[in-house]
Amino acid sequence: MPASVFVEKGVTRATVRAGVALALAALSSCAHDQPVTPTPVPRTVSGRIVETPPTQTTGVAGARVEVVDGARAGLVTTTDDNGNFQLKGVPGDFQVRASATGYTPSTRTVSNGDARIDDIQLAPEPTIVTETFRGISWQTPEPFSRGFDVHHAGEFAVTDLSFYSFEEGDSCRLELWDGTTLVARTAVERSFPGRTTMLRVSVLAGHRYELRVAPIYRSFAVLSFTHPN
Repeated sequence: MPASVFVEKGVTRATVRAGVALALAALSSCAHDQPVTPTPVPRTVSGRIVETPPTQTTGVAGARVEVVDGARAGLVTTTDDNGNFQLKGVPGDFQVRASATGYTPSTRTVSNGDARIDDIQLAPEPTIVTETFRGISWQTPEPFSRGFDVHHAGEFAVTDLSFYSFEEGDSCRLELWDGTTLVARTAVERSFPGRTTMLRVSVLAGHRYELRVAPIYRSFAVLSFTHPN
């Protein structure tokens, strides 16, 4: 009988030891299976604030660049004369907001590890520009031309045009060009009253246009036109 008891106790201890060993092995396996998340390392992030097309190579000087979330939320810097900036000691993912007087703000997400981000584009706040020229004359046979950039879609219009020594029956040609593409053309006669819309056409955002005036006489008293910025 004592021998039988001893064997029972021996078997019980062995079973316990085996169970403990299995449990420790399972815990060790779980520990190895858990992914290790590295601590984000602070780094310097650089970038540039520029205008939207068609002037996307123009840097925005003095723009405010602010980290709006993440570990360094509230960190602020400003761009240099060429629109360049640096944010120092910023870890992980975060969002940055760029703003400047006369421009619509823009927000960009920066991923962990990025040290350089693509240009952040700011669009000038929309407005209608009126350009007026008076007493202009030129000696070359080339037409008078004036280029302008459009950041916001809208309408272009020539609202006034008159010439010196513009006699009855004389005419001139107004043309609007988008690069090498003729957008619109019209002829202006001497009989047209002043301060009348002589050419009106829609223009697209992100394009640079050119107005050309080809008169018989290479001088005019007044030329006025409007366009979106």
